[in-house]
Amino acid sequence: MLNLLSNSSKFTKNGTITVEVKESDIQDKALDFVISDTGIGMTPDQVDKVFKPFTQADEKTTRKFGGTGLGLTITKMFAEMMGGDISLTSEEDKGTIFTVTIPLAVVDKKKQNETELITRTSGQDSDYKVLVIDDDDNAQDMMRKFLEKQNVSILQAKTGEDGLKLAAEHLPDVITLDVMMPEMDGIEACEKIREVPELSETVITFLTARGEDYSQVAGFDAGADDYITKPIKPKVLVSKVKALLRRFKESDAQESKIKLGNLTINREEYKIVVGKDEMVLPRKEFELLSLLASKPGKVFKREDILDRVWGNEVVVGGRTIDVHIRKLREKLGDDRFKTVKGVGYKFVV
Repeated sequence: MLNLLSNSSKFTKNGTITVEVKESDIQDKALDFVISDTGIGMTPDQVDKVFKPFTQADEKTTRKFGGTGLGLTITKMFAEMMGGDISLTSEEDKGTIFTVTIPLAVVDKKKQNETELITRTSGQDSDYKVLVIDDDDNAQDMMRKFLEKQNVSILQAKTGEDGLKLAAEHLPDVITLDVMMPEMDGIEACEKIREVPELSETVITFLTARGEDYSQVAGFDAGADDYITKPIKPKVLVSKVKALLRRFKESDAQESKIKLGNLTINREEYKIVVGKDEMVLPRKEFELLSLLASKPGKVFKREDILDRVWGNEVVVGGRTIDVHIRKLREKLGDDRFKTVKGVGYKFVV
């Protein structure tokens, strides 16, 4: 309204400006805000351009009155976001009438669709089943378009609660979660998913714009295996999800022997082979390596590492883990082990 009144004032040097609010003639259960002036008006060609971004009626208008050509575009966008619209009639040298129509009750389209469960399958013989939990329609569309080309069954939910229902019913191989969702956010949803016995080992990856350290720590503490921050190229995202799933499935299938690239870990014989070179590691270094490599890409928290590698044998602290990781890096290369600040470590292939 302020933008429309400002325009009327700017283009009406002498004359009148009128504001009228009335029951809409255009839309049921709505109000029409009518702003009319007796200013310079516009030609039909100028009217056609008026809502296009970075466009003004003509160059003379820009030179004389200034402006970016975005005001009316934004006004129209706001009106449409509220379920309304904006229209105008104008006659050169006689004036302009803008009518903004706004519904009496504005409905948030996202919340209106919150309970909607969407299930799409790209084929009956799909390799994997992926559940996408995200309240953003654009993110959902992007995931669907790229995953459905990969022989993947796609399950989609717009709320944490609906995601829980789909996860429990379909037992997906991979779940991607947004952090910021209404009512039940992604962190809480992840925690509740992990409480379901059948989903305790399901691969869960956060996919979110929240890149702060504390958000990532909260995600891993809730039970996530990975945390991917936006923006990310769609093809890279698909590759990450598929690689993570593939590595987890491979590691689950290989109980006594793990093979990752040129690295082979023989758990029964307590030895490793790098390329063609056989190597024997001290027991705790070997057990730490075996744990991290058992689920490539998964971030193991420090307390979990201490519990599973050292148990109750001795009293050790987090520094002990750092020392063993440093030794493994010296022997196997820095690029195989990634530190996740404030959380722990993960093995990278």
